[in-house]
Amino acid sequence: VFRKEEYETEGQQYVDLELFLLGIQHPDCLPLLKKNHVTLEILFTMREQDLQQIGILEVALQKKILAAVASIHRKEWDMPQNTTHVLSSSEAVMAMSHLKKHIQYLQATCHLLIKSMNHNHSTYWRMDSASTQELFCEARNLDSTVSGLQKKVSQLKDEVQRVADSQCSRSRNTRHTVAIMCVTCFVYFGFYLWWKS
Repeated sequence: VFRKEEYETEGQQYVDLELFLLGIQHPDCLPLLKKNHVTLEILFTMREQDLQQIGILEVALQKKILAAVASIHRKEWDMPQNTTHVLSSSEAVMAMSHLKKHIQYLQATCHLLIKSMNHNHSTYWRMDSASTQELFCEARNLDSTVSGLQKKVSQLKDEVQRVADSQCSRSRNTRHTVAIMCVTCFVYFGFYLWWKS
């Protein structure tokens, strides 16, 4: 059975991937990636062997895709310039959608790091102690930052719940007021008919 919402969800799932492929001038790869259920998040974790397995056999194309992915993993994030601006409800929805995408990309980067360490044990074992210490410090700082983010997301969820509860309460009060007004009008109308008779 065709479901419109499922189609829209599937379409939205590949929008970012299509934009990425357009950026590297290879939108022709989209049907092949979609056929293999490769989203942008999954593509961000792939290596040459993975690309070969799904049918991207041209070495130059593999290198181009992986170079573009690597540049995104290494990209510096810009801090928001105007933090005093109060967001409207539509802007808040868009901001949360962007935030979710950023977190998905960060998850993909973490997955790539884990995969790299699993497949290149010898490279990491040969690191000097200063580099190992630096790697460990970065991992610890990252863990602390993610814990802070988790707290902020929980606060955000609580605030959204408070707004939703407030709206429900207002909606109930409005319905109650309308019901009272209807009953009052009915009583007055009944009294008027009785008086006229």
